[in-house]
Amino acid sequence: MKFSRLSIAAAFLACATGPASAAIINAALAATDFGAPSAFAFSFSTPYVGGPYNTSILQYELTLTDGGRDGATLTGTVEGLVDGNLASTLTLNCSVPFDGVTQNGFKVCSGSISNPFAAPAAGMLQLDIQFQLSGDGDSVSMAASHEIKNVDSTVPEPSAVILGATGLGLLALLRRRRG
Repeated sequence: MKFSRLSIAAAFLACATGPASAAIINAALAATDFGAPSAFAFSFSTPYVGGPYNTSILQYELTLTDGGRDGATLTGTVEGLVDGNLASTLTLNCSVPFDGVTQNGFKVCSGSISNPFAAPAAGMLQLDIQFQLSGDGDSVSMAASHEIKNVDSTVPEPSAVILGATGLGLLALLRRRRG
């Protein structure tokens, strides 16, 4: 078994009580794997209020760097949870091919998904990130977010708005005539 030196940095920012129509958790991390391939796992959570919410939005962007000039691979998942229940998940699969010439090549990978999800008025918002890095000086920097919000799918028909305004106008005119 090879010994791996790991370099990890993680930052976390949560807006637990943002606007009444959304709650969001943001995270940024960086990891470098020296030696053998290694697995990484990060979990970020924060309480939220202001719901209920009806949509879960999960997104990430990462930069994978080949530090060993032998190609780099990152595989894993990003998961958004509400009160321990899986709301959204994304698969991570990013690689920098070895072409025999490239020194410290890199690749930017990203993904996002929006799912209907019934979240209660208050609870715990969570963002979990798990991945395996191919080793040999390869590094990754990543930003990810999990947001729950209300997406109103009902849009009033223009004719209904015009009909309602006309009705109110007629009521006002009748009241004025009687008064």
